[in-house]
Amino acid sequence: MKVTEELNHSISKLSGKTIIITGAGGMLGLAFKNLISEHIDCNLLALTHQDLDITDSNSVMKLVEKNPDLIIHCAAKVDANFCEDNVNFSYENIVNGTKNIINLAKETGAKFFYPQSFLIFDGLLNPVDENTLPNPLSVYGKHKFQAEKEIIENLPNALVVRMGGFFGGYEKD
Repeated sequence: MKVTEELNHSISKLSGKTIIITGAGGMLGLAFKNLISEHIDCNLLALTHQDLDITDSNSVMKLVEKNPDLIIHCAAKVDANFCEDNVNFSYENIVNGTKNIINLAKETGAKFFYPQSFLIFDGLLNPVDENTLPNPLSVYGKHKFQAEKEIIENLPNALVVRMGGFFGGYEKD
């Protein structure tokens, strides 16, 4: 019961806030959108790739006027095989796109949440814990890890969560 009370208290702090989700058309972004819209009374801007191209800095910075309190950055090209064959596109989308979202967060003072991929690890150690050093083997993993480093360097209060798996988005899977 105590955990539920603490969770409800934490969730209530988001009431009335403006939350932006990038990549809201993907599995994880859609799951966040559904959970937030169901449980939090807030101004939610759930942006799909059609709504926002994160590689277009001018489009991203237009969101300054929305004055977000929290940015959940789920947008990325998550097709690891595609990224291997399209390295420049992968870098532009994952690293430079994240830099644009970082600039939005810096400009607005928004809190920043970044769900990280398990592909930043090489898979040699199991289980992976907080002390496991990243060693990405794929272009996708290398770019996701580089994006994480950009976030940590530029937004020291950002929350980066290295997930072993994702939830939701079953209709997209």
